[in-house]
Amino acid sequence: MNVSALAEAVILQSFADLWDKAHWQESLEFFAGGGFDYYAGIAGLGPAGKTKLLLMFERQMEAAGHRGPQKKKHSEEASDRCFF
Repeated sequence: MNVSALAEAVILQSFADLWDKAHWQESLEFFAGGGFDYYAGIAGLGPAGKTKLLLMFERQMEAAGHRGPQKKKHSEEASDRCFF
């Protein structure tokens, strides 16, 4: 396995983690922070490839009915947040 394939695997796992209640917050941080850009660069994706991948993912999330974590009252526990 080369480094490029490993970077692709990290990105794919992070996508999968968005549907896992135990890991979705970490996954959001990966995509919101520099993690996605870093690993996408290693995987050989340029700006157009990154945008295409994120748009494709967004469409899949919408089709599956996932709208991201809903805003909760400040007093609610963060662990209660879920994508569903």
